[in-house]
Order: sequence, then structure tokens, then C-alpha cells
Amino acid sequence: AWEVLVSSFWYLSGGIVQTVAVTVSSLMCHYNIPKFFAELKSQDTEEFSTIIFTSGAFGIFTYCGFGFAGFLRFGKDMPAGNVLGHYDLNSMGQVETASLLLTYFAMSISLMMTMPLLFSAFRVSLLQILGLDMSYFASEDKHAIYIGFTSALL
Repeated sequence: AWEVLVSSFWYLSGGIVQTVAVTVSSLMCHYNIPKFFAELKSQDTEEFSTIIFTSGAFGIFTYCGFGFAGFLRFGKDMPAGNVLGHYDLNSMGQVETASLLLTYFAMSISLMMTMPLLFSAFRVSLLQILGLDMSYFASEDKHAIYIGFTSALL
């Protein structure tokens, strides 16, 4: 790993743009930041800024750490695609296989948790474009319309 790092530390390629795009996707919750702030009990902007900075830094460092580990493992000549797809399950031990499958599971959970964050912001924005506010659906008789609208979008 050290030899790969020393020999390729300053290597730049066009793939860096893709890397930045993937890393930025770890900040997908930014659509919902106003809603998160409204739900914060203290309504303290300094506390909220700390929360946002900490969670954003955690996401970016996690993505960069994963990418760096893949770089150290496979070097600069790694084929394109998911770094986990380049591991050969048949040549790995039980612990390594279990770790790889656990990582795939964590990725699927991450994808499932990201979709509602994006969909919620999309639905609210689309309703506002149509001239409807979320308060329109507050009464019991409007819930069916809201559920129907949401189902149609899905």
C-alpha cells in the first residue's frame, strides 16, 4: 500500500470530477435543512451549524476514506465502477466475505434512507409550484388527496 501511495500521490485524472460528484452526494440532505431546523427544539442557529458541520464532515470523511482505501488496495489502474465489485468472493476467507457482504448491506440501507429525504423535498416543491401549501392537507378530508398525489409521484 505504501508503494502505491508514494508512486501515485500526485497522480490526477479526469476521474477526480466523478469522485467529487459522488462525495458531494453524501450531502443530499441539504434539501431538507430548513425542515430539520424547524424541528430543532432549541432553534439555536449556532447549535444547528455545529450539527450540520459535524454531520457533513463525517459524510465527506467517510466517502474519502473509503475511496482512499480502495486506491491503496487497487492502485491507480483500478477498473472503473464500484470498488466492492473488484473483490473476488471465491478467494476470500469467511471474515472478509462477511465484511464485504455487510458493507453491501450498509450501502443498500444508505440508499433506502436517502430516497425519502430527496422525495420529501421534491413533493413539497412540486406542491408549491402547483400553488398548494402543505397546510392545505392539514384537514382530515384532504389526506386522501395527499396520499393519492404521493402515490402518483412514486
